[in-house]
Amino acid sequence: MNNIEKQAERFGMEEDDGFAVMNDDKRDGFKAGAEWMHAELTRWHDPKEEAPEFLKDVLFKIRYRGCARIFYVVGYLKESGTIVGPCGLNYEIIGWREIHE
Repeated sequence: MNNIEKQAERFGMEEDDGFAVMNDDKRDGFKAGAEWMHAELTRWHDPKEEAPEFLKDVLFKIRYRGCARIFYVVGYLKESGTIVGPCGLNYEIIGWREIHE
């Protein structure tokens, strides 16, 4: 049982005349909402389809051209408009992700 399932079980419990009973609708609703939120918060956006908001701090996933399957997660500094990461300019941005604080 993963953490979302454990929390859904806890959230779904109700007291009925001193007895703990499971409210399946409440449990299932919590689980569906938590799974959706997890997927949304950890989603990598395709830069070819959607660009990040201008001057917003985001993480970029980049691939160096000529190097198969080498990926780095780098940061974007909105103050200077630069990407911070490994040295070199021969890279391709393959995804970006919001930083949730």
